[in-house]
Amino acid sequence: MNIIALLESVSLDKSKIGTLSRTDFIQLKKQLIAQKEDNPEIEDSDITSLLKALKSDVVSFQAVLNNRVLFNFFANKEYPRTYFSNEFQSFEIDKVKAFVQQFFGNELNLFFTQNLEANTFEKIGVLV
Repeated sequence: MNIIALLESVSLDKSKIGTLSRTDFIQLKKQLIAQKEDNPEIEDSDITSLLKALKSDVVSFQAVLNNRVLFNFFANKEYPRTYFSNEFQSFEIDKVKAFVQQFFGNELNLFFTQNLEANTFEKIGVLV
């Protein structure tokens, strides 16, 4: 499970990501571990990746979370434009690219490979 789907599963308020305290991280980790018991798709590495993303580059993470196409793709949702905030429009594109590559690179590579092999270019077009 990717970090956005995992974050979505715990219903954490996206706007508060940059302000999480140490206590918040501990509670979040406990919540994720508890959820892992009920959901076999969640792995320890998923939890570790989410916590690392929340600590490492909050601005880039917020940029991905507020990008409708990326968020809906990674969360496997179809939220409308009104669901997303325009607060975080100022960010460094190279940092966001590096963040996406670090935390979603494998998933994107698999997606592109599978859809290229199946000649389903429409799905690729939506993401691109």
